[in-house]
Amino acid sequence: MTQAEPNLPTPQKDERFLTLFLAEQRRLFQFVSSLLADVHAAEDVMQQASLVLWRKFDQFQPGTSFFAWASRVAYLEALDYKKRARRSADALDPAVLELLATDAVQEAGWLERQMALLEECLKKLPERDQSLIRQRYEHGESGRAMAAANNRSVAAIYKTMERIRSTLLQCMQRGQQNEARQEGAS
Repeated sequence: MTQAEPNLPTPQKDERFLTLFLAEQRRLFQFVSSLLADVHAAEDVMQQASLVLWRKFDQFQPGTSFFAWASRVAYLEALDYKKRARRSADALDPAVLELLATDAVQEAGWLERQMALLEECLKKLPERDQSLIRQRYEHGESGRAMAAANNRSVAAIYKTMERIRSTLLQCMQRGQQNEARQEGAS
């Protein structure tokens, strides 16, 4: 087994791990919560999984999906938790957990592809439109605040945002069609 980033000093490995983990922490917790009926159990499993991920980070392969790797570790921790805990009437069978885990990882791959498509499409927008998208979605500005910052009416901002979202949707749909054609050709 090759080790990931063997030459990185500890502070750089720590930073790399934290960057990847924090980006996926919420989604990973949602995944664990979907496997366990009890939110407190999910928190316990998430804490244990976080420790295991930290300890085994050298086994993570750069360039692969951190979420897929982390969700597999979390899945195994959830199974371990279930073995240790008394089975209750509402506990999920391990086969059901495996099915849920498989579905979640597949959906994660789809979501990653959608995010990559969105990033590509955002880059194709004029800078003015990219700036509006950043104002709204990165900074969380309201339509009124955006209108004031851009010396435009609120109605004009809403109409522009509608046009931008429509452009992004069409771009993503074309990207999905291109991916489907490429998959069909291979």
